[in-house]
Amino acid sequence: MNLKSLTRSDWLWQIALILFALMLAAAVKWQPQVFQAVTLERPTPISPLAWQTDHFTNIAWLTALIHFCLVGLNLFLVHTMVRRYELIDSLSIFPVFFYLVFSACYPPAYGTNSALVASALMVAAAINVFDCYQAKNCQIQVFNVFLFTTLAAAFVPALLLILPLLWLSFNWVNSFTFNRLLASLAGILTVVWLFAGLSFLFGRWEMLLDCLSCLPDYLDFQWPGNWQEMTFLGCCALLFLVAALYRLNKFYSEKNSVRGYLSFLIFNWFVLVIMSMALSPLKDECLVLSVLPWSIMMGHFFNANDNRASRILLLLLLGSGLFCHFSWFLF
Repeated sequence: MNLKSLTRSDWLWQIALILFALMLAAAVKWQPQVFQAVTLERPTPISPLAWQTDHFTNIAWLTALIHFCLVGLNLFLVHTMVRRYELIDSLSIFPVFFYLVFSACYPPAYGTNSALVASALMVAAAINVFDCYQAKNCQIQVFNVFLFTTLAAAFVPALLLILPLLWLSFNWVNSFTFNRLLASLAGILTVVWLFAGLSFLFGRWEMLLDCLSCLPDYLDFQWPGNWQEMTFLGCCALLFLVAALYRLNKFYSEKNSVRGYLSFLIFNWFVLVIMSMALSPLKDECLVLSVLPWSIMMGHFFNANDNRASRILLLLLLGSGLFCHFSWFLF
């Protein structure tokens, strides 16, 4: 069976989903502390909303269940975006498969429910960005883009650094005019006023400042992680670079809209990976956010390439992922 026929099979994502559930259950059984309390790598909450999302209960299996549901929500949004904008020229299920592979094989991301909520909001923002393609009047979509991104920053404050870069990357889809700049500022200020109103009602003005005050504490250019994790992440990065270079080689064979969409996703992946290194205590949160463009590029590459080299790369990714997961319990 070739890769293209494999990716159209319904059982591919179903088996991947079952394996993800089994790996998550194993983590609850053998490493329940990941779902229960603050770890040494994250001694303080990254934001008030993140604290409530990640550690609102000490029941490990309940937190894991919420994690499973949030991954399912992101899977649905990713698949909807791929189908809606025809990012892959066939009925490919590969992006969902690769999203599940990363979610299952990278245990440090378990329990980062706040990052999954932020990821869903970022997918909603990306959908609004894509809706702006060749649109004359898209101020509402621009407003939504920055509204969703600022809301995501309430869960992962590092995303505030992405806001200026969105003004640049938006130009791959449409021109960023002065009216759209005003719409983006209105989207940002809407969230700020929302937090200011909640702070006034509850008499807790620190809610408005906690998301900003914690950022300097996470500025660290060291990337903590054992060599098993780095092996898997290195394979993920290598395959993304291969997929990006392949897309550049076939740049003019894609539709104009798809070229703009994929360029936007590639840029965001690089930004999130750089942030994961610059803000190393937030490494896992940034990597969870980077899975969206990574999974789509993986699906795009493997759907278009069915040869010995692509199969070896796929086996290398799966092998390093399984090794990363099981070594987490053994070492």
